[in-house]
Amino acid sequence: MALIVSLTPASRLFAGNPVKLSISTSSLCKYKVYVNNVLAYTGSGIGSFYTYLQDIIAARLVAPRPFNNDARMLIPATSGVRECLVSVENAAGEYWSTTFTAYLGGMSRAVLRSLGNSNIFTNRFLASTGNIFFTLRGTNDYVTVKETEISPLLFIYPLAGRLSVEYGGESYNLDGDAGAMYALNIEKIRRAFYDDYKCLPGLFNIRLDGDLVVSIGITPAELSRDRYYLRFLSSLGAYEVLEMKGLARRGSAEDNAETPTFDVFDDLVGGYRQQRGRVALRPKLSVSTGDVTEDELIFYQDMLASEDVTLLGYHGQEIKVLPSSPELTFAHNFSGSQSFNVDLIFSDQDDRYSMDDIDARLGDGRIHTHEFTDQFN
Repeated sequence: MALIVSLTPASRLFAGNPVKLSISTSSLCKYKVYVNNVLAYTGSGIGSFYTYLQDIIAARLVAPRPFNNDARMLIPATSGVRECLVSVENAAGEYWSTTFTAYLGGMSRAVLRSLGNSNIFTNRFLASTGNIFFTLRGTNDYVTVKETEISPLLFIYPLAGRLSVEYGGESYNLDGDAGAMYALNIEKIRRAFYDDYKCLPGLFNIRLDGDLVVSIGITPAELSRDRYYLRFLSSLGAYEVLEMKGLARRGSAEDNAETPTFDVFDDLVGGYRQQRGRVALRPKLSVSTGDVTEDELIFYQDMLASEDVTLLGYHGQEIKVLPSSPELTFAHNFSGSQSFNVDLIFSDQDDRYSMDDIDARLGDGRIHTHEFTDQFN
């Protein structure tokens, strides 16, 4: 039996979806997985067998987190992509190898089934027209971003041609390396149009060699007294910002495990009384989402499923939270907008408490010293 090997999918793939290596050999073979030229895994087998490699690859990927204050329109985002090589060699000296590019994130099972043998990267992320960004926002040819949710959008630079951004007859070239991962800095682009042409675009076009690829629309924020922002790692391996503008209530969540107690002898009454140690609680913020449209619903569902969610600007801090919405229900035939509650349980639990603003006051410069003198400092 000759050495027969296949890897699916090939060329470009998501590490969050199955990466299947199938091998058929009559003699013992050894297979190796390299990620960015570093040996990540070695295995062996004989006969006909298969194994999955996605967990090995995903462990070497880190989500890029480009921030809006970067001065570049295109921000290199290399941490979420890796060049990989898989080699197989058996005792008979037969050899097989292939290379591919792996990206953080993945698609839903429903999409994978509908794609069949088609490659999502060829059909969407490397297409010459349509939504090429690693985001769930918008439709095929139009991406909508709220003014309060603007963050850089990840994409793969086209394999051929030159990108540009255009608004009102004016444009900027977006130069990048073919096939490399970048983040489009929307905030910087809007600032450049304002500084150079005194206009703040609410709708601008991304073009490839002059031809329209996709339009990006910025929608105004709604007025709200209560406003909370979450940064979360999306299904497609990119950080997104989500605004919730409903009423919030503070509380605490106790772990389900029963708090252990113990008996203490009380000399005063000559008997035992029950006592416990301090109870560690997790702070919790219950927030109403405000009005959510049908197009926004999938965005909220993606946030609730995310493994990395951060509450931004809460008392001037960034706090890791575990979001949940146990009573999440919505009309099957969705129309208009609906709202639901989301529980943001802080990832840290604590059995000690202090004033909310104590951390903000520690280390601050003082107008006066602790001791009174006749000299102002």
